[in-house]
Amino acid sequence: MKMGGRMGSDRVKLKGLTVIKIFAEKNYILVSGSVPGFNGSIVYIQK
Repeated sequence: MKMGGRMGSDRVKLKGLTVIKIFAEKNYILVSGSVPGFNGSIVYIQK
């Protein structure tokens, strides 16, 4: 029987998020919309 639970280490791709601003001196990228993952996790951005 399938039941709800944690997805574990599954990778999730999202389309349609837009980059609002890039702070090169602080290595920040501001993205509009929700990004999956926990706070402080690494996010890979592809073109």
